Amino acid sequence: MRKALILLIVFILLLIVPFAARYMQYYTVGGSQAQPPPIFDPAKIALIATPPASEFKDEPIMDPANLSGGLVLLDQAHDNQFRLEEINFLDGRLAARNFEMSQFTDGDLAAALRPVNAFIVITPIVDFTADEIRAVSDFVERGGRLLLIGDPTRFGVTFNEDEFFGFTVEIDKNQIPLNRLANEFGLVFNGDYLYNTIENEGNFRNIILKSDGFGDDTLVEGLDQLALYSSQSLELSAGGTAVLTADDNTWSSATDRPGGLVLAATGGNSRVLALGDIHFLTNPYHTVYDNSEFITRIADFLTDAENRTPTLVDFPYFFDSPTNLVFTGSPEIGAGAFNEIIDLQSAMRQVGKTLNLADAPQKGADTVYVGLYNQAEEVADILAAHGITLVIEPPLEADPTPTPEPTAVNENEEPNPEDNTEEATQLILSDLGNVFMSGSALILLDQQDESRTLIVLAASGAGLKNSMQRLIDLVPVNAESATADCLLQGDLAICPTNINDEVVEAELDTRNLTVEDEVIPSTTGSDAAEELDAVYQGSISLDESVTGILEAAERHAWTFDAGPVVIDIQAESEALDLVLEVYDSNNILLDSSDNAIGAGGETIFGVDVPESETVTIVIYDYLDETGTYTLTVTTSEFSDIGSGNNIFIFADDDGEPLTSGFTNALEITDILAPDYAVTVWSAQADGPLEFGQLDPYDLVIWDSGDYQMTDTLLDEDTLVIFDYLDNNGNLMAIGAAPTLLGTTELALTSDLEVSGEDAVLLDGLTVGEVIPLVESIETAVFDFTPADTADENVTVFLTRGPESAASGQPIGIASAENSLSGQATQLLLIPFGILPADYQNILLSNMMAWFAENG
Repeated sequence: MRKALILLIVFILLLIVPFAARYMQYYTVGGSQAQPPPIFDPAKIALIATPPASEFKDEPIMDPANLSGGLVLLDQAHDNQFRLEEINFLDGRLAARNFEMSQFTDGDLAAALRPVNAFIVITPIVDFTADEIRAVSDFVERGGRLLLIGDPTRFGVTFNEDEFFGFTVEIDKNQIPLNRLANEFGLVFNGDYLYNTIENEGNFRNIILKSDGFGDDTLVEGLDQLALYSSQSLELSAGGTAVLTADDNTWSSATDRPGGLVLAATGGNSRVLALGDIHFLTNPYHTVYDNSEFITRIADFLTDAENRTPTLVDFPYFFDSPTNLVFTGSPEIGAGAFNEIIDLQSAMRQVGKTLNLADAPQKGADTVYVGLYNQAEEVADILAAHGITLVIEPPLEADPTPTPEPTAVNENEEPNPEDNTEEATQLILSDLGNVFMSGSALILLDQQDESRTLIVLAASGAGLKNSMQRLIDLVPVNAESATADCLLQGDLAICPTNINDEVVEAELDTRNLTVEDEVIPSTTGSDAAEELDAVYQGSISLDESVTGILEAAERHAWTFDAGPVVIDIQAESEALDLVLEVYDSNNILLDSSDNAIGAGGETIFGVDVPESETVTIVIYDYLDETGTYTLTVTTSEFSDIGSGNNIFIFADDDGEPLTSGFTNALEITDILAPDYAVTVWSAQADGPLEFGQLDPYDLVIWDSGDYQMTDTLLDEDTLVIFDYLDNNGNLMAIGAAPTLLGTTELALTSDLEVSGEDAVLLDGLTVGEVIPLVESIETAVFDFTPADTADENVTVFLTRGPESAASGQPIGIASAENSLSGQATQLLLIPFGILPADYQNILLSNMMAWFAENG
């Protein structure tokens, strides 16, 4: 019993003693005073130094003024884990090089890569398909640039539902879809992050990179120090080259081993750049050390087009400069060639390319040659350089000799085998084999010189028209089907012309050219639609609006038969880039409209529908997309279209005034109103012009008064007027500094002197006659050379007078183009209102009479 009691007391003491000790310690019973808790003093905490920034100055490798610009495609189709504002600085560097960044969100990647110089892929978490990988690989092989950016902080999130009563959220660090692309070029993004606890930029995951870790590459040449934030490492195989390598104090989270870790590398013959971090591109990290300069080097890498080797199907995106269209053999060109040329110009303009008709190629400019096999002498050397020979035996003569009179046949004479007529040989000899010219078109891209040349040859005029239509079909980015029936090899294509029993013609004559295989006149709307490859929707009445829904790659056809009447046809859509066409009862194209860029409207003015005539209206989307449209037919205001009586005066009064700020639209209207139907439009009061708005007018008078455009030549109104000129419009530009001339030198003008030999322009005037102006004003100096005045199509009818600065320089110029368009243009480089009143009537009457003869 005693033993049990002792054990109980010991147990109680063991419980009480620790408690008592802690009590006395806490309340300092019998001990020293407890130390007070430490006080936080921010002043005693050492601050992390802000890393210095280099003296950054963006100096592109090439002068942006010498760059024609281009596109860089940004991947947004693979659930990419970044925000656009994170790459604003890089986008700005691209813009400084005249390059625009466009986004790829869906569709055919191979087609989307056609017009671009580089492709950027940032932290995708959706796999690329095999077709997409092949498209990117082919793109790089042809000289395209590829930027791959990974980041260990941008992962895919997965849900594990294996648990019976729930699920867990997991971060997928091992699956890196970027590797499906990177592996094609000897590069691998590792599933790790890098850290350095010895030397870093404020945090152990912010890696400082010094020049001793830089590779031999222009991307880092001359740089001292960079900082990458939360980077992953790269593995390199054959063809991969390190650009940035971390020091021996940098470790990988995957291996916990330091040294030799690569953060940036190139592959694919140095056309692919892989980076393990995105944060250094963002603000403020792009300002640290030499990061800004490194990003400009990346922009130079993306915009370097020197080794970009486009293919034939990239037409027209491989043209870097304004392109000239030249007919081989200098044929007689007539209205039969207009439609395809105008349509090709319009299609190229939609994608930012310019096509001009020219008599001959110009040095340094890109050229499109079109013509017949029998008139291809001037491109024979180019064809020969590609191993192509055209054989036409016996030769075809442009002016065949008369057929000889038949001779009597001697029945007793033995036949002579040598008298048999030799069969004609008309072949294209090339690496593709020997191909008959009949029914075949040849399309060749020549890239041997600094400029690029495209050659299109066919056996006949009808075949050539169809081949030019093939070029038009190639322009949309998704138009690979345009060459689906062609035999392609490198830069050469042999394509069918779809002309049955095509005759190899001796010379091209488009004056009366119509495609002989043109569709047969239709008797019903559904027949017409079928012939025009469109889905018949029904008829539309005058002043009626109808709505339709276009499916992908679909064309709709509507018929109108309420003539005789002149109509306007308008199509509107909030989603579609519409193309509008109208055909007569024989399915011959009367007119078309494709002026708007992107969603909006198209209008065809002044379509004359005779009695008992049916016209077919065809509407479709330029990019073959799906959407809703509204089609409206109304009575046209231009019932006398083409008569020469419809005048549009554009008062361009939104520039900088040289004096008090005025135009003379009202004075010009007062003189013209008795004889012409005049419409006046003010830039300030009525707003900007719209594409197609000017098409119904026979003449546009562009009156800028004393205003000068100081911002840019190519404002919206100017583009609309240029489009009108492209469609055979006539222009009279009047003003002290017409916008047409851009920002030019000005000189004081006090008087004018009559000159020239044009009887129409000089009616009522005498050569050498001096016309004093109502007031002196500074006007544009138009620098004319003797060669300019020697052109028989250019007439100078007024010069600066003896009391004016730059005396003798032209101030009144008329140009009757000898090109296909028949376009006529006049410049009068003074405000109309400062002419004496009697001279106002004489000059304007003469100028209008000149247009009647030359417009």
